[in-house]
Amino acid sequence: MLQPKQAPFAPTEKQIEQRIKVLYRDAYRDIQRTIATMYEQYSRDGELSLADMTRYNRLSNVERELAQLLSQLYINNKRYLYETLEAAYLHGYFEQQYKLEMAAQQALGSGGVNEKAVQAMIAESLTGLVLDERLGENQRLAVNQMRQALSYSLVQGESYVKAAKRIKETLGKDQARSVLVAWTETHRAYETASHDSREQAKADGLVFETAWLATLDKRTRQRHRAMDGKTQDADGYFSLPGGSKGRYPGDPMLGASDVIRCRCTTVTNFVDRLPGSRRGRSEYDDARSPNDLFNGKTTYKDWYASRLE
Repeated sequence: MLQPKQAPFAPTEKQIEQRIKVLYRDAYRDIQRTIATMYEQYSRDGELSLADMTRYNRLSNVERELAQLLSQLYINNKRYLYETLEAAYLHGYFEQQYKLEMAAQQALGSGGVNEKAVQAMIAESLTGLVLDERLGENQRLAVNQMRQALSYSLVQGESYVKAAKRIKETLGKDQARSVLVAWTETHRAYETASHDSREQAKADGLVFETAWLATLDKRTRQRHRAMDGKTQDADGYFSLPGGSKGRYPGDPMLGASDVIRCRCTTVTNFVDRLPGSRRGRSEYDDARSPNDLFNGKTTYKDWYASRLE
C-alpha cells in the first residue's frame, strides 16, 4: 500500500509542458546532427536531391536512424508520463482525503492506496485505446510525418537550413500532441483518484453529495458549463447534456469529446453538517488535539506533513 509519505506532489501543467519541451529539445539536437551529417556527406554545393539520397539505400538508412531517435524520445516521454500519472493519482487521492477530513471534521481510516489501483488507472482505455497503444499510434504518426518532411525537402532540393527547419516544425507538432496527451491523462489520473478516495470515504461511513465543478471561462465546453453545480444521481453518475454519463470529470466513460483537455473537477457537499463545526477532544482516544488536525487554517501541506509522523 502506498502512503502519503510516498506520494510526491503532482507537477503543474506548466511543469509538465516544460519537461516535455526539454525531452523534445534534446531529441531534436540528435536529429539535427543526423541531418547535418547527411548533408555533409552527400550534398553538392550545399544542396541535396532525392536522387542523390536514393543511391545505395542512403535515404533508408537515414530514415531508420531518425526512427530510432524518435523511438528513444517516446521511451523517455512514456517513462516521464507514467511517473507523472502515478504522482497525480496519489496526489489526487490524498488531497481528496484531506478535503473530506477537513469538511467532516473526522479522521478517515484509509490504509493508503493499493498499487494495483494505480496501474489499473494507467491501463484504462480512453478513445478505444489504452495509453501504450495511443503512444504507439502517435509515434508511428511522428515517424511518417518526419519521413514526409525529409522527402519533401529532398524533392525541392532544399538546403540543410531549410530541411532542418522543416523537420523542427514537424517535431513541434508532435510535441504539442504529447503535451495534450500528458495534460489529459494527468487530469484523468487526478480525478480518478479523487473518485476512488470518495468511494473509500463512503465505505468509512461518510455521507455527502458530489457536485461537478466547471472552470467557467470561454475555453470550457458549453455542456460542461451547464454541468456546474450538478450532483451525481443515486447510482453515482453525472448525466451530461447529449446523453453521455460518467462518474467524474475525465472519466473515460464520457468519451473523447468530453475528456480530452477537460479541466473540470468535483466538490463534496456535506448536507447534514454546519460549516465550520468542530468535534471535541473527548471523541478521540489518542493524545493528539483534533483542533490541531482540523483547524480551519490547516493547509493540505500541513495535513500532508502530519501523515509523515
